[in-house]
Amino acid sequence: MLNPEHICLIGTGKLSRHLAKKLRLYKGKPIYIWGRNSDKAAQIAGEFELIHLEDLMQIPMNCVAIFCVSDHAIETLANKLKGIADFMVHLSGTQTIHVLTKYTLNAAVMWPVQSFSFQSHMEWKRIPLVLEVSNTDSKEWLMELVSALGGMPVFLDEESRKKLHLAAVVSNNFLNHLMVLTETWCIENKLDFQLLRPLISQSIANLNDQSPTELQTGPASRNDQTIVQAHLDMLQAHAQLKEVYSLMSSQISENNRI
Repeated sequence: MLNPEHICLIGTGKLSRHLAKKLRLYKGKPIYIWGRNSDKAAQIAGEFELIHLEDLMQIPMNCVAIFCVSDHAIETLANKLKGIADFMVHLSGTQTIHVLTKYTLNAAVMWPVQSFSFQSHMEWKRIPLVLEVSNTDSKEWLMELVSALGGMPVFLDEESRKKLHLAAVVSNNFLNHLMVLTETWCIENKLDFQLLRPLISQSIANLNDQSPTELQTGPASRNDQTIVQAHLDMLQAHAQLKEVYSLMSSQISENNRI
């Protein structure tokens, strides 16, 4: 039966910091942390009372290694911990579990469907954790970790996880890019972006209990081409925003005809 005694966080990014803050003492035992940037690892260790490992090979036996690193670094680090870490977990929405199962029988994926920042406070109970495991023992232990975090467990196969990751990129990263373009437009036209925050907040809040299809409004949804063209004329000197505005207006108009 799988029974790791320690957790070691591998990496020093935003997600590693949030895990360190949430877990701190796991089952009354300190968490270890290692990072390529030793100074950052030492800083996180000091802030959250973790044990800083200056060398990856100092990781204790009978531990679970949680890889909070970029996708391309996971397999390289997993290879180094072959025969040392009893259980390996990566947090990627796109990487296969097989980058871990090459080096251990006990492996899992735990992808938080959330965008993390250094400043924000995360309510783990509201975060879906998309899971995949290599065997029954791995599932049992992973559920203990999920319980400690308080997240919402969802088991998906690799293909479904990758498709959900695509949806997450569109709904989060693309949406934020629209806000970047909008904020830039406001600044260049001496408008206060803060005036849009109530509208943006309400639009997001409406999605809690309604379908996006039912919520679509605006000139394109009404096929008001006079206003659409007037806006496009205003955007002659703003190629990026004009391109997005034109594409989205066309798609919205077309969808409303269906």
